Amino acid sequence: MQIYEITVRLQSPFLTPWHADTIFGHLAWAYKELNGEQSFEDWLLLFKEGRPPFILSDAWIKGLYPKPMIPPLERAAHTFEEQLEQAKKGKIFKKVTYFTENMFLKVITGNYETILHEEHERDLLVDYKRSVSLHNTIDRELGHSLQENGVYELESMYLPDFQLLSIFVRAERESVIKELLHLFEIVSVEGFGKKKSIGFGRFSILGMKQRSDLDTAQSGGDAVLWLSHGVPKKLDPVSGWYQIETKYGKVGNTYSLGNNPFKKPFTRIKPGAVFRVDKPLPFYGRMVENIHPYLHEVVQYGYAFAIPIKLPKYIEKEKRSI
Repeated sequence: MQIYEITVRLQSPFLTPWHADTIFGHLAWAYKELNGEQSFEDWLLLFKEGRPPFILSDAWIKGLYPKPMIPPLERAAHTFEEQLEQAKKGKIFKKVTYFTENMFLKVITGNYETILHEEHERDLLVDYKRSVSLHNTIDRELGHSLQENGVYELESMYLPDFQLLSIFVRAERESVIKELLHLFEIVSVEGFGKKKSIGFGRFSILGMKQRSDLDTAQSGGDAVLWLSHGVPKKLDPVSGWYQIETKYGKVGNTYSLGNNPFKKPFTRIKPGAVFRVDKPLPFYGRMVENIHPYLHEVVQYGYAFAIPIKLPKYIEKEKRSI
């Protein structure tokens, strides 16, 4: 499956994180409304059966990637000054959320140990900003705010100077990408995530390009790095470095108007996870079924977008020494 990068321009703050499963949910509703119920069921069946026509990453600030969870190299310090310098760099590195593209390409080729000593700390501490805004709940009979509990806060996220996101997609055919771009255009009309009806989550699609440079370790790679959240299937690799979290999701669109919009909680692996493999695959994970208490047709997107990488040499030395 080839890798493509879709560039998104944010046009307003957003409330809902741009995770792959939520992006997929928006695209799925767009596909259903565009092509009808039967075509949608056939399309969704491909994902359920492990034959997805495309795989999505989470959306990342353009030019940035999740920090891999590979443990950093511990260098020997012979003097107090060296110990102090290493502690300072380690403290900076611990705060890092993202890697720049230059750093990420080094990870792919196995040069992870050089990163801590070459990159300026300013480039490592980029992240979203948060903003709190006040809103009113209107009394529909009286036409003004409720007297009690009429004001509430919404915490949104935004990028202060740089409004571009990248969503990476794996697909077998360019025709799939073209269809996907059309679905993104449909979603952009309504917006992304919570409170899109009042202007949050507005965006536009700037374009798409192929990213074969992210697949350079396909031959000779001995690990994979996940660019999205994912729910592993039974035979997925387990040896590696990763973190988990529990998600409490909700159904969307017309399903959210029912008696119970909440899905069952489930555990997933966070982006940046690294797993040892004998042969890298383009994706891992699965669709999670029976995720809603009584809406049995509802499923949860749990595929993980994988990048093949070469583990640094010091990791292999540690492995041999165990």
